Amino acid sequence: MTSSHHHARNAGTLCRHRVAFAAWIALAGCATVGSAPTSGGDDPLEPVNRFVFDVNTKLDHAVIEPLARTYRDVIPAFVRDRIRSFVDNLAEPRIFINDMLQGRGDAAATTFGRFFLNMTAGALGFFDAATDAGLRRQSGDFGQTLYAWGIDDGPFLMLLFFGPSNVRDAVGLGVDLVTPSPTASTPIFKRAASGAGSRRTISKGAVNSMSRSTRPSRYTTSSC
Repeated sequence: MTSSHHHARNAGTLCRHRVAFAAWIALAGCATVGSAPTSGGDDPLEPVNRFVFDVNTKLDHAVIEPLARTYRDVIPAFVRDRIRSFVDNLAEPRIFINDMLQGRGDAAATTFGRFFLNMTAGALGFFDAATDAGLRRQSGDFGQTLYAWGIDDGPFLMLLFFGPSNVRDAVGLGVDLVTPSPTASTPIFKRAASGAGSRRTISKGAVNSMSRSTRPSRYTTSSC
């Protein structure tokens, strides 16, 4: 056997070993994803979080989904869109304040412009004239503000009714719920008021609002 043939055979053997090792790693990864996590680590509240996740799932099936479905079936899409635009516009002052607290002057100016335009040309916010004019809706909640101030997110926390969060954002949500417009923060409104094609529509299933976080998958069985 020539030296070149010998080297080729060794290279082929090495390649097969690498492929086999990669396949073993992939299978090991599948087994890890499907297994139940251990307590502690980044989820020190795991027993409570598991319990709340189960309650939320039952609430979603028994309460949120039926209410959202009824709302969607009874209220015409045009009316739902007007209600959503109106409520979203009520949240603009809160977004403006948080943008200012975060030092995001440009975002605050855009939000101020949106609110003014929607209150006037948008018939008190029932129509989103600002988006049509090129002023995109900005983000801004108190959880983001706390993050901008350097507050650590704290451990993962599954909130009753609202789903996955953390301690910092839970505090932020509490502040947001007592400022206009708290309705826009509720899962029922987000689910029901969305028009066709929105990522929040009821047709996407009962637990979409929770399953969008990677964390809830810790409490469900997965497979490759």
